[in-house]
Amino acid sequence: SQGNLKAMAAPGEVLLPDLITSKELTSTAPKAGTAVSSFTMKLSVRFRAMLLPSKDALDLLQAKMVASLPASQLPNYELGEPQYTVQAYPADGLAEVRIDAPLNKH
Repeated sequence: SQGNLKAMAAPGEVLLPDLITSKELTSTAPKAGTAVSSFTMKLSVRFRAMLLPSKDALDLLQAKMVASLPASQLPNYELGEPQYTVQAYPADGLAEVRIDAPLNKH
């Protein structure tokens, strides 16, 4: 489950649901059309999750804020909670993620 994957993330890592993939490895079940009162099905699935280092993302956002505001205004603002949006996640495993955070005035 997603909760189990989140529990395996290290402190400072962000798990995005859109960066979780799964692949069926094996499955066994009775043949379709077999008349039985009950049956057992076995399924083996491999999950893969890509984690984002949130500190690195926050450092990038902080640098953007510093570059965007006059130095005299910097003490008046702080970054709000970042929002992560997956823009692309092709099969090669490289993800493109957009990170936005509001500027909050003190």
